[in-house]
Amino acid sequence: RNNVARFSGRHSNTNSMRINVNKTKEIRVHFGKSVDKSKLTPLVLDGVAIETVNSFKLLGVYFNSELTWKHHIDYILNKVAKRIYFIYVLVRTGVKPDDVVSVYCAIIRSILEYASPVWHAGLTKAQSNDIEGVQKRCLRIIYPELSYNEALFVTGLDALTERREKQGRTQDFCSGGADEPSGGQWRRRRRRASAAGARIEALAPRGVGAGGGVPLPRQLGGLGERCKLPQWGPGRSPGRF
Repeated sequence: RNNVARFSGRHSNTNSMRINVNKTKEIRVHFGKSVDKSKLTPLVLDGVAIETVNSFKLLGVYFNSELTWKHHIDYILNKVAKRIYFIYVLVRTGVKPDDVVSVYCAIIRSILEYASPVWHAGLTKAQSNDIEGVQKRCLRIIYPELSYNEALFVTGLDALTERREKQGRTQDFCSGGADEPSGGQWRRRRRRASAAGARIEALAPRGVGAGGGVPLPRQLGGLGERCKLPQWGPGRSPGRF
Protein backbone atom coordinates (compact mmCIF):
# COMPACT_ATOMS: atom_id res chain seq x y z
CA ARG A 1 0.00 0.00 0.00
CA ASN A 2 2.87 2.38 0.74
CA ASN A 3 4.38 1.47 -2.64
CA VAL A 4 1.11 2.43 -4.34
CA ALA A 5 1.11 5.81 -2.59
CA ARG A 6 4.75 6.47 -3.49
CA PHE A 7 4.16 5.46 -7.13
CA SER A 8 1.13 7.75 -7.39
CA GLY A 9 3.05 10.68 -5.97
CA ARG A 10 6.07 10.02 -8.19
CA HIS A 11 3.90 9.61 -11.31
CA SER A 12 2.06 12.88 -10.68
CA ASN A 13 5.31 14.76 -10.11
CA THR A 14 6.87 13.31 -13.27
CA ASN A 15 3.90 14.45 -15.34
CA SER A 16 3.66 17.88 -13.69
CA MET A 17 0.39 17.04 -11.95
CA ARG A 18 -0.73 17.48 -8.39
CA ILE A 19 -3.11 15.12 -6.64
CA ASN A 20 -5.87 16.85 -4.68
CA VAL A 21 -5.90 14.70 -1.55
CA ASN A 22 -9.15 16.29 -0.35
CA LYS A 23 -11.00 15.00 -3.43
CA THR A 24 -9.22 11.64 -3.62
CA LYS A 25 -11.00 8.65 -2.10
CA GLU A 26 -9.98 5.07 -1.45
CA ILE A 27 -12.44 2.24 -1.99
CA ARG A 28 -11.48 -1.27 -0.82
CA VAL A 29 -12.76 -4.25 -2.78
CA HIS A 30 -12.25 -7.68 -1.27
CA PHE A 31 -14.69 -10.60 -1.21
CA GLY A 32 -12.66 -13.04 0.87
CA LYS A 33 -12.70 -13.52 4.63
CA SER A 34 -8.95 -13.68 5.19
CA VAL A 35 -8.54 -9.90 5.23
CA ASP A 36 -10.28 -7.49 7.58
CA LYS A 37 -10.53 -4.35 5.46
CA SER A 38 -11.23 -2.20 8.50
CA LYS A 39 -7.76 -2.99 9.89
CA LEU A 40 -5.86 -1.95 6.76
CA THR A 41 -3.78 1.18 7.18
CA PRO A 42 -4.98 4.12 5.04
CA LEU A 43 -3.09 5.34 2.01
CA VAL A 44 -1.03 8.46 2.69
CA LEU A 45 -0.17 11.08 0.07
CA ASP A 46 1.92 14.14 0.93
CA GLY A 47 1.49 13.32 4.60
CA VAL A 48 -2.32 13.28 4.37
CA ALA A 49 -4.34 10.10 4.87
CA ILE A 50 -6.74 9.34 2.00
CA GLU A 51 -10.36 8.96 3.12
CA THR A 52 -11.74 5.42 2.83
CA VAL A 53 -15.32 5.18 1.53
CA ASN A 54 -17.76 2.41 0.64
CA SER A 55 -19.12 4.23 -2.41
CA PHE A 56 -18.21 7.24 -4.52
CA LYS A 57 -19.58 9.18 -7.46
CA LEU A 58 -17.51 9.37 -10.62
CA LEU A 59 -18.83 11.37 -13.61
CA GLY A 60 -22.40 10.98 -12.39
CA VAL A 61 -22.22 7.22 -11.72
CA TYR A 62 -22.02 5.68 -8.23
CA PHE A 63 -19.59 2.83 -7.60
CA ASN A 64 -19.43 0.82 -4.36
CA SER A 65 -17.06 -1.60 -2.67
CA GLU A 66 -19.37 -4.56 -3.42
CA LEU A 67 -19.16 -3.83 -7.17
CA THR A 68 -22.94 -3.66 -7.48
CA TRP A 69 -25.12 -0.88 -8.84
CA LYS A 70 -27.45 -0.58 -5.85
CA HIS A 71 -26.28 2.91 -4.88
CA HIS A 72 -26.54 4.21 -8.42
CA ILE A 73 -29.99 2.76 -9.10
CA ASP A 74 -31.30 4.12 -5.79
CA TYR A 75 -29.82 7.49 -6.70
CA ILE A 76 -31.47 7.77 -10.13
CA LEU A 77 -34.82 6.44 -8.87
CA ASN A 78 -34.89 9.01 -6.07
CA LYS A 79 -33.93 11.75 -8.53
CA VAL A 80 -36.70 11.01 -11.04
CA ALA A 81 -39.30 10.46 -8.32
CA LYS A 82 -39.24 14.21 -7.71
CA ARG A 83 -40.05 14.89 -11.37
CA ILE A 84 -42.96 12.52 -11.92
CA TYR A 85 -45.31 15.01 -10.27
CA PHE A 86 -44.42 17.47 -13.03
CA ILE A 87 -45.83 15.00 -15.59
CA TYR A 88 -49.01 14.80 -13.54
CA VAL A 89 -49.31 18.59 -13.46
CA LEU A 90 -48.88 18.86 -17.23
CA VAL A 91 -51.64 16.31 -17.83
CA ARG A 92 -53.97 18.05 -15.37
CA THR A 93 -53.44 21.40 -17.10
CA GLY A 94 -54.43 19.97 -20.50
CA VAL A 95 -51.07 19.76 -22.26
CA LYS A 96 -51.23 17.51 -25.33
CA PRO A 97 -50.19 13.93 -24.54
CA ASP A 98 -47.50 13.78 -27.22
CA ASP A 99 -45.97 16.96 -25.80
CA VAL A 100 -46.03 15.46 -22.29
CA VAL A 101 -44.28 12.36 -23.66
CA SER A 102 -41.57 14.61 -25.09
CA VAL A 103 -41.13 16.25 -21.68
CA TYR A 104 -40.93 12.81 -20.05
CA CYS A 105 -38.16 11.78 -22.46
CA ALA A 106 -36.26 15.00 -21.75
CA ILE A 107 -36.38 15.21 -17.96
CA ILE A 108 -36.98 11.63 -16.75
CA ARG A 109 -35.93 9.04 -19.30
CA SER A 110 -32.64 10.84 -19.90
CA ILE A 111 -31.75 10.35 -16.23
CA LEU A 112 -32.81 6.70 -16.21
CA GLU A 113 -30.53 6.02 -19.18
CA TYR A 114 -27.52 8.12 -18.24
CA ALA A 115 -24.34 6.06 -18.76
CA SER A 116 -26.46 2.90 -19.08
CA PRO A 117 -23.81 1.00 -21.13
CA VAL A 118 -21.68 1.07 -17.97
CA TRP A 119 -24.20 -0.47 -15.57
CA HIS A 120 -26.92 -2.20 -17.62
CA ALA A 121 -25.21 -5.60 -17.77
CA GLY A 122 -24.83 -5.68 -13.98
CA LEU A 123 -28.48 -5.00 -13.08
CA THR A 124 -30.55 -7.49 -11.16
CA LYS A 125 -34.02 -8.36 -12.40
CA ALA A 126 -35.56 -6.37 -9.55
CA GLN A 127 -33.50 -3.28 -10.38
CA SER A 128 -34.43 -3.52 -14.06
CA ASN A 129 -38.11 -3.79 -13.10
CA ASP A 130 -37.82 -0.76 -10.80
CA ILE A 131 -36.43 1.33 -13.65
CA GLU A 132 -39.08 0.08 -16.07
CA GLY A 133 -41.72 0.87 -13.47
CA VAL A 134 -40.94 4.58 -13.73
CA GLN A 135 -41.82 4.62 -17.43
CA LYS A 136 -44.93 2.53 -16.76
CA ARG A 137 -46.08 5.01 -14.15
CA CYS A 138 -45.51 8.02 -16.39
CA LEU A 139 -47.34 6.48 -19.34
CA ARG A 140 -50.21 5.47 -17.06
CA ILE A 141 -50.53 9.13 -16.01
CA ILE A 142 -50.50 10.29 -19.65
CA TYR A 143 -52.73 7.50 -21.04
CA PRO A 144 -54.77 6.18 -18.08
CA GLU A 145 -57.07 3.99 -20.24
CA LEU A 146 -54.27 2.14 -22.01
CA SER A 147 -52.10 -0.71 -20.82
CA TYR A 148 -48.33 -0.34 -20.85
CA ASN A 149 -47.88 -2.18 -24.18
CA GLU A 150 -50.67 -0.15 -25.75
CA ALA A 151 -49.11 3.10 -24.55
CA LEU A 152 -45.75 2.04 -25.99
CA PHE A 153 -47.47 1.37 -29.31
CA VAL A 154 -49.29 4.69 -29.62
CA THR A 155 -46.26 6.74 -28.50
CA GLY A 156 -43.66 4.85 -30.52
CA LEU A 157 -41.51 4.36 -27.42
CA ASP A 158 -39.49 1.25 -26.61
CA ALA A 159 -39.34 -0.49 -23.26
CA LEU A 160 -36.35 0.85 -21.33
CA THR A 161 -34.78 -2.62 -21.18
CA GLU A 162 -34.83 -2.83 -24.98
CA ARG A 163 -33.33 0.64 -25.30
CA ARG A 164 -30.49 -0.17 -22.91
CA GLU A 165 -29.69 -3.35 -24.80
CA LYS A 166 -29.67 -1.40 -28.04
CA GLN A 167 -27.47 1.28 -26.50
CA GLY A 168 -25.07 -1.40 -25.37
CA ARG A 169 -24.60 -2.43 -29.01
CA THR A 170 -24.31 1.08 -30.42
CA GLN A 171 -24.25 4.66 -29.18
CA ASP A 172 -26.49 5.79 -32.05
CA PHE A 173 -30.14 5.81 -30.97
CA CYS A 174 -31.71 8.08 -33.55
CA SER A 175 -29.74 8.05 -36.82
CA GLY A 176 -30.60 4.49 -37.80
CA GLY A 177 -27.14 3.15 -37.01
CA ALA A 178 -28.39 0.53 -34.56
CA ASP A 179 -28.21 -3.13 -35.46
CA GLU A 180 -31.33 -4.53 -37.10
CA PRO A 181 -33.47 -6.54 -34.66
CA SER A 182 -33.43 -10.29 -35.06
CA GLY A 183 -36.34 -12.20 -36.52
CA GLY A 184 -37.53 -13.17 -33.06
CA GLN A 185 -37.49 -9.54 -31.93
CA TRP A 186 -39.53 -8.51 -34.96
CA ARG A 187 -42.12 -11.21 -34.25
CA ARG A 188 -42.42 -10.15 -30.62
CA ARG A 189 -42.91 -6.51 -31.69
CA ARG A 190 -45.57 -7.46 -34.22
CA ARG A 191 -47.46 -9.51 -31.61
CA ARG A 192 -47.31 -6.63 -29.16
CA ALA A 193 -48.43 -4.17 -31.83
CA SER A 194 -51.28 -6.42 -32.94
CA ALA A 195 -52.61 -6.75 -29.39
CA ALA A 196 -52.28 -3.00 -28.81
CA GLY A 197 -53.94 -2.15 -32.12
CA ALA A 198 -56.92 -4.36 -31.37
CA ARG A 199 -57.30 -2.76 -27.94
CA ILE A 200 -57.11 0.76 -29.42
CA GLU A 201 -59.70 -0.11 -32.06
CA ALA A 202 -62.02 -1.37 -29.34
CA LEU A 203 -61.56 1.84 -27.36
CA ALA A 204 -62.06 4.17 -30.34
CA PRO A 205 -65.91 4.17 -30.33
CA ARG A 206 -65.82 5.26 -26.68
CA GLY A 207 -64.03 8.49 -27.51
CA VAL A 208 -60.38 7.61 -27.52
CA GLY A 209 -58.79 10.02 -29.96
CA ALA A 210 -60.17 13.33 -31.15
CA GLY A 211 -62.27 14.90 -28.43
CA GLY A 212 -61.94 11.84 -26.18
CA GLY A 213 -60.38 11.40 -22.79
CA VAL A 214 -57.24 9.71 -24.15
CA PRO A 215 -55.96 11.64 -27.21
CA LEU A 216 -53.64 9.65 -29.42
CA PRO A 217 -50.48 11.10 -31.00
CA ARG A 218 -51.16 13.25 -34.03
CA GLN A 219 -48.59 11.34 -36.07
CA LEU A 220 -51.12 8.49 -36.28
CA GLY A 221 -53.49 10.67 -38.33
CA GLY A 222 -57.29 10.19 -38.34
CA LEU A 223 -59.28 7.57 -36.52
CA GLY A 224 -58.83 5.01 -39.28
CA GLU A 225 -55.08 5.60 -39.29
CA ARG A 226 -54.95 5.34 -35.51
CA CYS A 227 -56.32 1.81 -35.63
CA LYS A 228 -54.16 0.72 -38.57
CA LEU A 229 -51.07 -1.28 -37.65
CA PRO A 230 -47.79 -0.08 -39.16
CA GLN A 231 -46.00 -2.53 -41.44
CA TRP A 232 -42.87 -3.03 -39.38
CA GLY A 233 -39.97 -5.03 -40.66
CA PRO A 234 -36.26 -4.77 -41.42
CA GLY A 235 -35.54 -1.30 -42.74
CA ARG A 236 -39.03 -0.01 -41.79
CA SER A 237 -38.77 0.79 -38.10
CA PRO A 238 -41.51 2.96 -36.54
CA GLY A 239 -40.69 6.46 -35.40
CA ARG A 240 -38.86 6.78 -32.10
CA PHE A 241 -38.52 9.60 -29.62
